[in-house]
Amino acid sequence: GPVRTTSSHFSLPSVSVGRPSNAWCTLSCAKNCSVYLPSVPVGTFAAPLHRVSSTLTIRDLHDEIESRGHHHHAVVHLQRAERAPAALAQQLGLEGGRKGARVFHSLIVHHEDGLPLQCEDRYVNPACCPGYLEADFHTTTPTQLLFETTALWRAQYAIEAAAPTPEEARLLGIGARDPCLVVTRRTFTRDAP
Repeated sequence: GPVRTTSSHFSLPSVSVGRPSNAWCTLSCAKNCSVYLPSVPVGTFAAPLHRVSSTLTIRDLHDEIESRGHHHHAVVHLQRAERAPAALAQQLGLEGGRKGARVFHSLIVHHEDGLPLQCEDRYVNPACCPGYLEADFHTTTPTQLLFETTALWRAQYAIEAAAPTPEEARLLGIGARDPCLVVTRRTFTRDAP
């Protein structure tokens, strides 16, 4: 049955950090998949879930925002080539996981009707999208670019509730203790790891 919990802080490397659409119902898949259910006035409980499978659809955030009749704009804070730490190089299949391999890195804050909604911190294997650094992410999104230039065929997701890092809080214009959803996603193409 449900287990009473206290507030928790999870830490995973973030790809996307954003404001949850419903702060009272947060999905956490960090360790053993539980749903946090508020119960007033007794407390918050975690209910264990059985294995859940579903079809994953990757949608472009710009398209999602526009489909709601809202305006999307992006602020690009970083778009450059970097030397990857060994763990990142290994995850991206770069030069046999060698430390110092070249990786593309972008940090973009997406806004919906002027409100910062999502902080997207993305690393890309240069072999998958050689033109990534030349893209204008004010007029397109990394997701849209990757849809157009690669054959995405598999993804791994982790979704959790977490407090933002100080940089994420600053970029999103929220408090250091405001709740966020952290989505860590790793996508694969047919042509590269």
